[in-house]
Amino acid sequence: MNDVDRLIAIEDIKRVKAHYCRAIDEKKLEEWRDVFCADAVALTSHAEGGQIVGVDALIEMTARVLEGAVTVHHIHAPEIDILSDDGAVGIWAMEDRIYWPVERPNFFGAKRQFRGAGFYREKYRRTAAGWRISQIQLVRQVLERDGEPVIGG
Repeated sequence: MNDVDRLIAIEDIKRVKAHYCRAIDEKKLEEWRDVFCADAVALTSHAEGGQIVGVDALIEMTARVLEGAVTVHHIHAPEIDILSDDGAVGIWAMEDRIYWPVERPNFFGAKRQFRGAGFYREKYRRTAAGWRISQIQLVRQVLERDGEPVIGG
């Protein structure tokens, strides 16, 4: 891949990640589906076996976890490496906030609000439809539940 094609690929991946944030915050999960490969893997300690496999399973879990919530995702400082014509990896600094209008049990252990900051570590694959996320892992270094810092996650 020449330098121009590499820069175009990096910009395309940046657009995919921006689309990821906007679509999830607008709760357009069918649109959010478009940023992932069909066989995408989410690495998470919140799933049996430590991963969620397939975009359908990822969307189902996300819809359940974020039901009724308002979310805000901010990403910046991407480090994207193109590994081949069809493969890339990236790390993004991130901050997310989740607000529930009423107190309800949730996966984050918060009553009404949650804030996290850390890094997305991702793999990308170029498909016929363009670059897509093939693997995603979110590692939070800072957690707050209802305004109180959480030590040890």
